[in-house]
Amino acid sequence: MKKEVCCSGTVSIQPRNTRDNGLVLTTDRPVLCHQNPSSSEKQLIFRLNKNGRVESDQHFNEWAKQCQIRSVQKLLKGYALFLLLENTVSRFSRPSVMDLKMGTRQYGDDATDQKRQSQTNKCRETTSASIGIRLVGMQLYREEIGTYVYVNKYAGRQMSCEMLRETLAEYFINAGKIRSTALLKKLTTLKKRLAEANGYRFFSSSLLIAFDGKKHDDTSIDLRMIDFAHSTCSTLVDDVRYIGPDDGYLLGLDFLISSLMDIVNRCLT
Repeated sequence: MKKEVCCSGTVSIQPRNTRDNGLVLTTDRPVLCHQNPSSSEKQLIFRLNKNGRVESDQHFNEWAKQCQIRSVQKLLKGYALFLLLENTVSRFSRPSVMDLKMGTRQYGDDATDQKRQSQTNKCRETTSASIGIRLVGMQLYREEIGTYVYVNKYAGRQMSCEMLRETLAEYFINAGKIRSTALLKKLTTLKKRLAEANGYRFFSSSLLIAFDGKKHDDTSIDLRMIDFAHSTCSTLVDDVRYIGPDDGYLLGLDFLISSLMDIVNRCLT
């Protein structure tokens, strides 16, 4: 079993007294798990412009750069507590990532009435209610054009079942037959395990799928269950107890498996 590495502590940002107004990130303990001296990728350098706003050098992934700039800008106000989790795509040169919201229910047992209603409406108005799955984000590296293609959660909410299938096809055709076939095996195993998970509910959780869009010799593809803030199981004394497996999650897995099988057989022969 793969050993997960995590730590916790504080992180802060201080301006560096240099001509370029660079910024230095410091932590109260070493963060060794994200150091990769063998990586050929340049480190991203942040600096303050004359208006006091954080900016950065050109970065290949513009979306990632903007997310990081916002985080650094917030840290200028002081230190922040952090829980460092594994970066599952750190080994990828050009990570192609898909985030799929699973299940037919997207609120936890502790949700307010307003939250329950809003999430119920969101499921009913999207693919979540009918097929138990919804696209909430995708970045796909297209080597033929040398850039990323993005789909955000708002576009995912507008998708019909057929549009979702087309988006899945675009993603997995780029992944290729070897990776897609390997993912099919992982999904089939996951479905079997979850079908046996009596009393577990994974409300509002997601499946994360990732592969390296740049390295053709790397045929691996990663599959992770993520976002367990609203998950529960029958052994938690103070939680609502459920009987049987999470049928909504299994419904989404059925759609994903059948769609991927069709893509492999029809488009990746």
